[in-house]
Amino acid sequence: MIESVVTVGSGFFVALGVQLLIFPLYDIEISLFQNVQIVMILT
Repeated sequence: MIESVVTVGSGFFVALGVQLLIFPLYDIEISLFQNVQIVMILT
């Protein structure tokens, strides 16, 4: 149970970090809240 929570949580933050780094390179301007929503859908 704890391993699952840690795995999903770390995946969430890694995905969010990647989006924050990559999206500006493609001129995708969205808010932090929108980034979090996308990560929640994809996680």
